[in-house]
Amino acid sequence: MNAILMALLLLCATEAAGQQKGESPSLVDEGARHSFAHGVHELGRGSGWLRIDRLLLDFRLTLDFRATTPELDAGVIVRTWMGRGGWPDRGFRIRMPTDATARASSLFVGHKEVVSVIQEGTIALRPGDEWQKLQIEGEGRRITVMLNDTLVVFHVERFGGHILFDNKSGRVQFKNIRIASAERDPKVPSNLMPFEELKKAGGQTPRLVRDVRPNYTPEAMERRVEGRVDMEIEILPDGSVGVVRITRSLDPDLDAAAIAAVRKWKFQPGVLISESSRQRRWARNRQGFHPRSAGVR
Repeated sequence: MNAILMALLLLCATEAAGQQKGESPSLVDEGARHSFAHGVHELGRGSGWLRIDRLLLDFRLTLDFRATTPELDAGVIVRTWMGRGGWPDRGFRIRMPTDATARASSLFVGHKEVVSVIQEGTIALRPGDEWQKLQIEGEGRRITVMLNDTLVVFHVERFGGHILFDNKSGRVQFKNIRIASAERDPKVPSNLMPFEELKKAGGQTPRLVRDVRPNYTPEAMERRVEGRVDMEIEILPDGSVGVVRITRSLDPDLDAAAIAAVRKWKFQPGVLISESSRQRRWARNRQGFHPRSAGVR
């Protein structure tokens, strides 16, 4: 028993370490004042940005950064989508700080989006020109930011999107960029009841009450990609969407856009009527029972 438990713990630790490491992403230069040498990116003041080369759903981003000028206004923008002009529409920006005089939550700002702080922390920077460690994790509606030893957790109402690096003032260096993203083809839980079985059992199937349309990305527009994405989804008891699995793919970016949109859908949950409830209802109908006559309104 102990051997099995230790094996399971070792497996979990190995998987967590692999997820933490991630992979080194390719960066797309969108008009940034950017240079790269000896594994270090340097970003100067400008109106452009660097962009990770693919759309991301749930993710874990880690990097080291340091300011090379006294003033700095560099940041990481997450959960953003690019508009027709190639500019970010809305999203969230995590600023890279140069001093420890503010609450950690002040570093996280929503652009046309609402942010709720779940867990607060105080900034703790390393001294001098030492590298600062930054980890940003997006999981569902939760954004977790770890700056060195400071943890802050936020609640947002946005799924998926691009990750950008920008700088509005001064110069910043960053290195060791690693990204780990969620699988786009997860396993749907085996204990779920398909719509067909729910209908056969006399239950009420879920009803869509909020429909969010997917973003059509500029890259897909340029390639003139069009078509449909088929997927299986898990509808949770509260009407929200759980696991989403692509069953018919169209395009990696548009698949991600479709998943991000569907995860914002809201349903009136399905209802499975038990056999005893069905029998009671049948008996009441036989006796001429009417809800109004029993004072139910």
